Amino acid sequence: MATPLMGTEHHIYRKDGMVYLYAVGGGEPVLFIHGVRGSGWTWRESMDTLSRHFACYIVDMPGYDRSDIPPKQYSMDDFADAMLDVIDASGLERVNVVGEHTGAILGVLLAGKYPQRVKKLVLDGLPYWNLEQGKKIWERFFLPRYTDTTSSHIPVYPLIPWEEARAMGSGTSLTVAGRPLHEAPEADREIWEKQEEIHRRSRLWERYTHESTTKCDMVEAGSKVNCPTLLLYGDRDPVRPSAEKAKDGIKGSIFKEIANSPGYVHAQQPEEFAKQVQAFLLD
Repeated sequence: MATPLMGTEHHIYRKDGMVYLYAVGGGEPVLFIHGVRGSGWTWRESMDTLSRHFACYIVDMPGYDRSDIPPKQYSMDDFADAMLDVIDASGLERVNVVGEHTGAILGVLLAGKYPQRVKKLVLDGLPYWNLEQGKKIWERFFLPRYTDTTSSHIPVYPLIPWEEARAMGSGTSLTVAGRPLHEAPEADREIWEKQEEIHRRSRLWERYTHESTTKCDMVEAGSKVNCPTLLLYGDRDPVRPSAEKAKDGIKGSIFKEIANSPGYVHAQQPEEFAKQVQAFLLD
């Protein structure tokens, strides 16, 4: 097996706090943006391969893992502007963007707002809704899951140890890397515990982020994207129903469904994910 490449840590200081960045590899620059409850750690399974072909800039979004939690709730535009600050601070004129779920939303916003700064997009599980649909998802899916009122003035997700969560069985809506928890193998325990570590620190921020994502009109944002775009969806990803709408809404985009992916492609099929990213960005 090839020896992993060594990277460098960077701390980008903004008025709303520090943003953590890890850079590794060489070649075409690629910015990797994770989703809610994630961090740069999200991409670990694919990075040995991708960092041999690209200069990979792996960010912890504001509020997550090693980055500071901002003092105010962010809109998706605020998150996108933070990513632009990361690009600027890294001395990059133009980048490819790889994003998953919330990170995919940010990729779309970056490409629409700053078209001269984004070369290509790879979007793993892009949620694609208009404002009315987003409001329904917030009210029907997210709000009922905020049941813990012991640690915050606003209800947040509860903290649930792996054993307890697994014991809840198929009657729960809990997921790990997008896979229904009752189907997850023991190997996914590491992912769950990393999510819980991030979750423990950022539960209120997670709620704020989910609220902001559902207030983002992706139909309008997608119509502004003009760069080459690859849409990847796991065949059982919860946002898989968005795929056809996203393909129709983002001009010239390519849609690929990845089999045997009950959740996020990069987590469930990391080798296939790396293969798809490499082929699309080097084409």
